[in-house]
Formats: sequence, C-alpha cells, structure tokens
Amino acid sequence: MLRCGYEVRLCATGKSDEFIRIYPCVSTDLKRMYPAAGTMGDWRQTCLADKRVSFMRGGKTLSADEVVGEMLEAKPSDEETEKPDTIEFDEVTPDVIVTCGRCGHHIRVGRKQ
Repeated sequence: MLRCGYEVRLCATGKSDEFIRIYPCVSTDLKRMYPAAGTMGDWRQTCLADKRVSFMRGGKTLSADEVVGEMLEAKPSDEETEKPDTIEFDEVTPDVIVTCGRCGHHIRVGRKQ
C-alpha cells in the first residue's frame, strides 16, 4: 500500500486503536521518495509515560542541571549570532523576504518575481 502512495496504519491484533502510521514523503529536491513514520493517538502519550528520564555520557549518569549547563555552553553567544539590520542581496526584486528569528536565515515568501 505504501508503494502505491497510501499511508499505512499499524494497530494491535484485535484492536481498532491505531498507534503508528507510515506515510510516503518526497525529498526537497523532488527526486526521490522515502517513508516517514509518526505515532498516533493515546499511544503517543501513554507508551513511555511511566519511564523516568536519565542522561548518560560515557557510561556516567548526568544530572539534569549538568545537561542544561552543557546545552547553554554549546549555545552560540549573542556576538556570534549578531545579525545585520539590513539584508544585502545581489539582485533587486520586489520579493517578500522574511528572516528566521532563531537562526537568521533569509526566506523568500512565494515564487521569485
């Protein structure tokens, strides 16, 4: 069914509650297809609800505070992510361009004019 363009939904034998769906996707270059999967329904919330989170590196357990500290250290400083007030382009077009607030990447909205 997946190879014919349909999504496939998995459920436990004898139950009607679907818990995983696999659906066809197209790559951004529009040249190949690949299957993607996602969890569904209550199973998404309940499957791992009784599990505790633990962080490990090199066989040693880390506390949540250590993980947060390391994430902050890995985050680029404001100086490194400083963005210019104006955007310089090699061409002049009436295109609408927005800037991502997180990464500063410039995105053209709609087709190129």
